[in-house]
Amino acid sequence: MTRFALAAVLLAASATSASAGTYVGLGIGTSPATSGDVEMFENGRSQRLQLGYRLGPFSIEGMGGRADLARADATSFSWTTLGVGGRLSHELGAGFEVFGRLGYQHTSIEQPGGYDSFSGQGLMFGGGFEYRLNLLVASGSLFVDYNVERSTLDRMNVPERQYDLTSRVWTLGAILAL
Repeated sequence: MTRFALAAVLLAASATSASAGTYVGLGIGTSPATSGDVEMFENGRSQRLQLGYRLGPFSIEGMGGRADLARADATSFSWTTLGVGGRLSHELGAGFEVFGRLGYQHTSIEQPGGYDSFSGQGLMFGGGFEYRLNLLVASGSLFVDYNVERSTLDRMNVPERQYDLTSRVWTLGAILAL
């Protein structure tokens, strides 16, 4: 494992990507596919806002996402997640990059009207592909990624029990370097 981590760091450090700076991104994706103790079903699309700072192949990102979910009895819920993570990119050539992400996130699932809610935190990880663009007045990119969030949740009216939830989301988005 140590050799693999060292090789990954050396490979990332040797990448020819020399970009640095702040960026903002917007994405639209699938509704979270969930599994675990809190059984919810997809209901529409997800939205994501991300803000990051990139220095060469390394980035630190803050992300917020929102989507609608439903239970089997057709009760609707809103899913909100906030996270911060590190991202490691590797240039493939011709403007394409592959990246991996690992971080910490907070998830809340709330029923409109506040009758029932869950909230908690856990790890997020994922990866994807990015196509970097050099526009005339700015630079940016288009990306597609797959993010998995693993949370341990508390229920509003049942504090003595914790619930496991895994959420999986595909996102297509755009990033603008500031």
